Amino acid sequence: MAEQLTAPPRPTGPAIWPDWQKQIAAVLLLLLIPLVIYFLRLVLAPTLLTAAITFVLMYPVRWLQKFTKLSYRPAVLLVYLLFLIISLVAVGWFVVSAVTSLIDTLQSAREFADQLFAGVAGRTEGGAGNLLNLGFLSDGLKAMSVAGAGLSLLASPGEFFTAAFARLSGFTSFISGYAFVIILLLFMMLEWPRTANVIARRIPPESRREYAILIQRLINIGQNYLLGSLVIVLFYWAVTALLFWLSGVPYPVVLGLVVAIPNFIPQGGGLVSAILVFVITLVTGSTTFAINRLVFAFVEMAIFMLISGAAYYVVDVRIYSKSVNMPVWVILVGIMAFGAAMGV
Repeated sequence: MAEQLTAPPRPTGPAIWPDWQKQIAAVLLLLLIPLVIYFLRLVLAPTLLTAAITFVLMYPVRWLQKFTKLSYRPAVLLVYLLFLIISLVAVGWFVVSAVTSLIDTLQSAREFADQLFAGVAGRTEGGAGNLLNLGFLSDGLKAMSVAGAGLSLLASPGEFFTAAFARLSGFTSFISGYAFVIILLLFMMLEWPRTANVIARRIPPESRREYAILIQRLINIGQNYLLGSLVIVLFYWAVTALLFWLSGVPYPVVLGLVVAIPNFIPQGGGLVSAILVFVITLVTGSTTFAINRLVFAFVEMAIFMLISGAAYYVVDVRIYSKSVNMPVWVILVGIMAFGAAMGV
């Protein structure tokens, strides 16, 4: 009788979820992940960029540890210092090139306007040019254009200062984001082994083998992605160097490499490369064609965008598909969804 009144012992192991609870949890996770990515996109984008840079820089750190017998922290500091110098030189070069291109744009636009006014005035050599001289008309057009620009500035000065403030705020945002990534990169590289140990201690012992297989699989996918990105950079390097060589841009091999490097970024890198093509060709001009540098820069950028736009769907996505072993349509949808979530 006493045995019948005794309650059965409760299981001491982990509770097993029914199938319907697992399905609800999976649906909630699928809904929660895009929301978290959207609301944290301003912080998530530089953090992911820093993690990707850390993943790449770990290869030279391990190489230094293996061949020079350095400990972890000196190897990290040496690689970080080298990366910091290269990035500062690249940012400084880009800022100087942007300012130079702005000055060249204004100068080239003025020269182009002078050529148009000269064509309107009908400036030719000889007596016929004097008989058909319409210089008074060109002077009047110039005066009207200057007066119109002055009146538009006086009528709506807010638009001018708003545009100037937007450019300045964009530049300061870029500098602050760059500083955040550089500082976060140092601490992430120094604390990488400690972070890995903390994560490893959180994993239950009976599941560590499965997590180790999953992490190794992710590392292999990341390595294959980097190799695919390197192939894409080499492809755009060859295309840009050939384009610069045919159009008479000096140092086509070196400048082609500068243009090709941003293509490591799957979606926004093409836009950065197109801007670099415009800036480089505007500053250098052409040694083959006698053409206005502003017009030449627009033509070169248009040609590069046509080539890169066609190659994106023919070359880029296929290389990514082969490198990570996924269908092409999954690559396209994933890149577009991630770019939309990050605001690219």
